[in-house]
Formats: sequence, C-alpha cells, structure tokens
Amino acid sequence: VPVTEQPAILPELEEMKEAWTAEDGLVPAAALKEIFQISKQAAHKLPARYALTEYEFFDKKWYSMREVKALRNVKRTNGSEGRKIASMVRDCLDDARDN
Repeated sequence: VPVTEQPAILPELEEMKEAWTAEDGLVPAAALKEIFQISKQAAHKLPARYALTEYEFFDKKWYSMREVKALRNVKRTNGSEGRKIASMVRDCLDDARDN
C-alpha cells in the first residue's frame, strides 16, 4: 500500500482486526462455495439462510470463522427437513451471539 494511502485505510484495518479477533478469524464470502462444496448460487444464499454474522471490509463481505466452522460441522439436508435444520441452526447461532 502506498504511504499516501495508509492513513485512509488504517481505521478500516483496525476495525477488521477487532472483528477478526472477536470471531476467531473471518472467512471471505468467495470462499463459502469451496468450504461447503456447493454451487455459487447456494453459497450466496447460505449467509441469509443461516443468519451468519456478516462484516464488510474493503468492499468485500466476510463472515465469522467460528460460525462458518460450526455450520460446516452440521449435516444439512434438502427439502422440508433442510428448512427445519436451517431454522434450528439459526436459533442456535442467535442464542450463541446473545451469550
């Protein structure tokens, strides 16, 4: 980063560092497709479906590493069973954020 641009990005870098520490890391939105081995369209819907904590830094979306890891460990199914599980996971994540 050129020295002339450094002061402009420092506040955003500091905020990103705080979020990184609080969430045990951040996952870029572009990585969700590979992490979950799903289509790009499904990866785009994933954060809203499971109410993942979202951050925006440098015009890119990032998600909580802790939540992505927890979601990765849950067996998700399709159809009505999948919707029930999605709702249950959303509730669990909401409860975890409140504590």
